[in-house]
Amino acid sequence: MHSTLKVALAVACIGLAFSAPNAPLAYGQQAKLSPDPASAVELGARGNVSGAARVSDTIGAYFSDQDGHAILPYRVWTEAPVAKDGSRAQVLATDARLEVHFGYGQSWRTSPMNDAVAPFTTTGEGYAAYTFQDAFGAPLQYIGTSNQVEIIRGFTGIGPGVGQSIDSVATESLVRIRRDLRKRSGGVLNWSAAYPGYRWDQLRPGSEPWAALVGYVAATKTYSAKYGLTPWFRAVGITQGAAESTADTVDAGLELGLMLAELDALDVNGGGDLLQFFIDVTPAMAGNITPYPQSWQQIAFARTNANGRTWLVGPRYQYPYKDDIHHSADGYARIGEQEAWSKHVVLDRKLPWEPLWATYTGDDPDVTVSGNTATIQVNSPIGAVGGVVRDTATIGAAANDGLVVKMGGVARAITAVTLNANSIIITFAGAAVVGGADCEVSYAAYGAGSVAGQHSGVWGNLKKVGPASRFYPSETVDFWLVPFKVLVVAS
Repeated sequence: MHSTLKVALAVACIGLAFSAPNAPLAYGQQAKLSPDPASAVELGARGNVSGAARVSDTIGAYFSDQDGHAILPYRVWTEAPVAKDGSRAQVLATDARLEVHFGYGQSWRTSPMNDAVAPFTTTGEGYAAYTFQDAFGAPLQYIGTSNQVEIIRGFTGIGPGVGQSIDSVATESLVRIRRDLRKRSGGVLNWSAAYPGYRWDQLRPGSEPWAALVGYVAATKTYSAKYGLTPWFRAVGITQGAAESTADTVDAGLELGLMLAELDALDVNGGGDLLQFFIDVTPAMAGNITPYPQSWQQIAFARTNANGRTWLVGPRYQYPYKDDIHHSADGYARIGEQEAWSKHVVLDRKLPWEPLWATYTGDDPDVTVSGNTATIQVNSPIGAVGGVVRDTATIGAAANDGLVVKMGGVARAITAVTLNANSIIITFAGAAVVGGADCEVSYAAYGAGSVAGQHSGVWGNLKKVGPASRFYPSETVDFWLVPFKVLVVAS
């Protein structure tokens, strides 16, 4: 924020708080801005308004507690369109930059969640977490020729998010985390471009979704300037689809590498900060009994590219489906919460993010087999409370929690699974394993299938409890164990 604006806002905050009904203007009507709280209310300010300041002919500023938690500075744009309900666009202004996140990938990323029972976007929340939309409140989130809600024609106003997606929930949740933990407060603009496919050639430069993405970037720069703000592109959430069959030869790791390189080549910050990438693991479809090869490739890519810019949010096998492929609104919301927490760790705390997964020493997994036991060492994600726990309430109980030990390709009967702070110990039946023998130890690599509507057909029950959910009362954002399958030489 420019120093002159800081002074103007500080002076405006000294006066008595002013509260008045948000009097709707006629559709298309413009309002005059004056150094008076009433003019800010007329332009759409909510809550207790503490003064107003004119920044320019088209930009104003005011203080308000409209998010219900703290008095914060907001900006208004007198040229912003008036929606049919009389609301106007507003931008939370804590500095002179507008933080921007965007999502890219397949239909999983932008599958709309307009579900009456889902607890999304509370009153006032949308004014801190924005979504591209037109003057009538129609969301501009879902791009593609086959499944298209609305392609961007021009960024004609920033307002409360209407449609919901992984991106919008992640953005709203991140704003709440920052507010609740008092790290900082500020608006975040999010938008998504996606396509109902699963290969990078359907998304890369030259495709319709890529053209939409480039259009979003340009529109963001143009209209941020009208608010007197500079866009600050920080993060990309990526959801990569799986192949149609296990025989498909698409290499998800190779395609992720190409995707990240070409997103970098956009140079959205003009030589400034580099983007941070947040990816998740596409699970098997509901009826599958093994994960797709692409799932393993995504996990391997995240491990080998843990370079300070590529972060694996976590698995998705634990979330409910609305069909055999796509998650329910509830499932996508929980994915959004997971992504928000990992973004908070990386962007706000400036710390590396790791999901709950088996640890490695160099290139070797920290998994050992000796006698009649297999021991798996796991990490503790930032924000986790306690050790590894079993959850059969969120999803059904899997055989042996999803753990399997094979000798010579034959699974051993498991007699006990012991869960500790940072290790999982499997005790199995039969003769003790001879030193030097090859063993396969896995988690969520083999499943029962046929659980559409509940969770993927390949799953496990192990997790660590995480921080409080910002959307679901009394719930937590938990960290579920990432699937793995490793070969180990017995000691």
